[in-house]
Amino acid sequence: FLEGSLGNDSTHRLQALFHNFNLSNADMFLQPSRINPDGVMNGNISFRQMNGKPVLYSDLRVEGFRLNEQDLGHLDFHSEWDPLEEALSLKVTAELKTDQYKYNPLKINGKYYPFDKKRNFDIQLESENFDLRTAEPFTNQVLSKLSGYLTARLKLGGTFIKPDLTGNLKFMRTEFRVKYLNTLYSFSHEINLEPNRVFFRDLVLNDSTGNKAVCQGNITHNYLRGTLFDIKIRPENFILFNTEPAQGKYFHGTGLASGVISVSGPPDKMSINVSATTNRGTEVFIPLTSTIDVQGNDFVYFRQPEGVEKKPENTVSNLDVTGFTLAADMNLTPNARIQISLPQQAGTIESQGEGNISLGINSRGDLSITGDYEIQSGSFLFRIQNILSRLLEIEKGSRIRFPGNPMDAEIDMKASFTTRTTLTGLGLDLDSTLTSIRMPVKSIIHLRNKLINPEIHFSVEFPKLDTDIERMVYTKLDTTNDMLMTQQFVSLLVLNNFSFTMTNKSLGNSIGVSSFQVISNQLSNLLSQISKDFDIGINYRPGDAISSQELEVALRTQLFDERVVIDGNLGVIGDPSSKQTSNVVGDINVEIKLTPDGRLRLKAFNRSNNLELLSVSAPYTQGIGLSYRQEFNNLADLLRRKRKTVLAQPDPGPGGTQ
Repeated sequence: FLEGSLGNDSTHRLQALFHNFNLSNADMFLQPSRINPDGVMNGNISFRQMNGKPVLYSDLRVEGFRLNEQDLGHLDFHSEWDPLEEALSLKVTAELKTDQYKYNPLKINGKYYPFDKKRNFDIQLESENFDLRTAEPFTNQVLSKLSGYLTARLKLGGTFIKPDLTGNLKFMRTEFRVKYLNTLYSFSHEINLEPNRVFFRDLVLNDSTGNKAVCQGNITHNYLRGTLFDIKIRPENFILFNTEPAQGKYFHGTGLASGVISVSGPPDKMSINVSATTNRGTEVFIPLTSTIDVQGNDFVYFRQPEGVEKKPENTVSNLDVTGFTLAADMNLTPNARIQISLPQQAGTIESQGEGNISLGINSRGDLSITGDYEIQSGSFLFRIQNILSRLLEIEKGSRIRFPGNPMDAEIDMKASFTTRTTLTGLGLDLDSTLTSIRMPVKSIIHLRNKLINPEIHFSVEFPKLDTDIERMVYTKLDTTNDMLMTQQFVSLLVLNNFSFTMTNKSLGNSIGVSSFQVISNQLSNLLSQISKDFDIGINYRPGDAISSQELEVALRTQLFDERVVIDGNLGVIGDPSSKQTSNVVGDINVEIKLTPDGRLRLKAFNRSNNLELLSVSAPYTQGIGLSYRQEFNNLADLLRRKRKTVLAQPDPGPGGTQ
């Protein structure tokens, strides 16, 4: 309650007395300031005039003091007027007791000079193990889940117009989540405050997987106004972002990288420059949209094998990039995979490759992507609506080009699958013993031009067919006729055979074969879903009067961190009317990357010769060899690089051998 009065001399005094006053009663007035105090206050505050100037006296104590829901113990607030210096002496102490010890999370001691034009503050601010969760309401627009402890020694001097804050801040077990990036970081470090500057050196920032980024920089200001950032961050296999689809229309996913990041400029016009190389664990989605109905699919995203921490689902924040610029030069390595879902659910591309991609966001929020991505290996899950699908292998050298506008991205990609079939359906003028031999046929799909709506072309190749017979095949198979090649591709995809004419005598049995093939495709899909480490396929064809029944099992896997690739097929061929043992045929290929970059490789194979009955007597052919790949523009560049490598070898020193 209030008592007393205010007058023009020191004999008049207005006093406010508090008895078990609950600080929660002030919440409605303090809510805009993001300050939420709790506790029970006792004491008094008095006002009076001295020499025509208002002065304040207080003696307050708050039991069970909590600030923003964090316990600070009990708070003592004492102030009195110093008439000689015309200053208000302040002494504020929060004391928190635990079972083991007691400490002061907050201490303020000093003087405030309200009438001095040269000096307004001479105050010491100290904290010991101050709970940083208290500050989260002030940072939650940028940082969430703030936790940790702060021990500080600060001095506030200067005036209202030119305040001067110096000292040091020691952060311990500090953890926070950057909302825009959805990344959880932690650190323990001491930060120094000098006049108009905050600086730190060798601050080690840890991500959620324990990887580190070393930071150093300056934050300058003009008496706590006009803040400018100048920070350099050197991440090493570090999580740079871990965002959900709802957090941004430009990109989302998980990005692990090594390189250099520079942050500069004022908070409202910040410039971020990134020069980094992707690491294992990268999973970046870039959703493209178009005027056609894509049924909500994402179009482009980088994907990496599992092993990265799941993104939390309860921390969704919209990413607003307006007001800052981003320039990122990303060196994509085969550690990351790019996945593209084509419109109209036409299929999914998943690949490993390399390239240099520049990603930019201007102050208006416009996104640009520039660069070339070359596919080294991968697969294309080709779909015809939701009726059937087939996994094709992407050919090395396929490319995706980003010219700037993501909508203008271009693709030049070939993908293929190999099946064993006969030439019967082509109507060749050959003996039936040749046309009924089942041989490998490579079916190729070629995507070109606009990534968002590519042109699709089909072709076929015969890897092990005699040259003369191949020439006869192409006289019947018009590869320039897009409609015909589409028909043959679909026929090989669905029927596992070339498209039949109405005069083909085997048409009746082919209908039955197609049923078996559709079942085989579905069974292959189910088996492949058992494990992401294996691609398994099964193909069964019943026999007839001319051809034998065949069961074929295909397998592809990558072992030892994708350094060993095994693929092949094993088939059993037999005559349904014969009691003789069936023939076993098949091809097996093993490839081992001997160096981390995959340039030097060891290859071994075993191939069946049953398709070359006229020229080969042995049932199998085996082989082993080494391959090395090196890119160069001309022979002089290759020789010059080799000579530099030799010259760069270290000197063995005295007594050593070279």
